[in-house]
Amino acid sequence: MSSPLGYLFRVGQTAARRYLRWERHPVELPPVDQDHAPHVEPGLPGALAGLGVEERTAVVLVHCHGWSYAEVAELLEVEVTTVNNYVSRGMVKLRRSLGVMS
Repeated sequence: MSSPLGYLFRVGQTAARRYLRWERHPVELPPVDQDHAPHVEPGLPGALAGLGVEERTAVVLVHCHGWSYAEVAELLEVEVTTVNNYVSRGMVKLRRSLGVMS
């Protein structure tokens, strides 16, 4: 072993990753002002906050800002198929949360 300190760092980093990977970071989105945005579903901010970071990012960029899957994949540094999964799963969760799909 050429660097015991480096080895211990990597062991600790790997152990910590198990705990930090699934940690939820709460997101609070501002409520929708129906006077200024009557076309926005009032429950949408809460439903979006319930998504994971990757899913929320992919859904908002694709469906709200019109980004292509390839552009989102480049931003998130993942494959296009991964972005497709994020968007698909995120939309299913949004529909369920908003009561659009059973």
